[in-house]
Amino acid sequence: PMTVGKYEVKFNLLNPNYTFARTDEGTTNTLTIQANVTKDNQERAYISVLVTETEFTYDGTGKLPVTGNLTAYESASTSANTVDIGTFNVHIEGLNETVFESTTTGVAAGTDITAIEGLTLPTAPGTYVIIVSAASDTHYLYKSQVFDITKATVTIKANDVTVYVGDEMPTFTYTVNGLVNEGDLTGDITLSCSATDTNTAGTYTITPGGGT
Repeated sequence: PMTVGKYEVKFNLLNPNYTFARTDEGTTNTLTIQANVTKDNQERAYISVLVTETEFTYDGTGKLPVTGNLTAYESASTSANTVDIGTFNVHIEGLNETVFESTTTGVAAGTDITAIEGLTLPTAPGTYVIIVSAASDTHYLYKSQVFDITKATVTIKANDVTVYVGDEMPTFTYTVNGLVNEGDLTGDITLSCSATDTNTAGTYTITPGGGT
């Protein structure tokens, strides 16, 4: 028996030959879930929050995978009757070793989920879950959505250069794309060429290296 509320439930495998699979391709001996205990005779309500993206590329700004407003309905359709369920709770936390947690409570019905005050949005690469919940004496509501913020792809490209036979070897330069928030590369960038002099006409490869 439990009182109404939310509980963390952990599953431990007794057989050492088995483990739980993780979404990051690792394994774990313990699986943790959240259990929501509701009152007797409560009916489920629904929220129409549209899933827009479940994967974002890191750009340094806060991310949410859903759009829409916090309104409760009797069924899963916005054409259904609305339910007066009181205020909403919104919680975001990191999964699979992503360290993050942010919660806000008392969000009024009809609030645009992208305009919720007091909720910190995740910005770093990782796996997250957003949970929207609410409860009244007659209804309860719970909706979750897992999403990922993936690392940005940084590209270093050597710039083309043209010289004449017998000229001095040129100075090689490069262009960087994909850095965000005025980020910069660390470590020295090297540029090597398959030609060591300009005595023979032809096309040669310039190869960047180094840098983090």
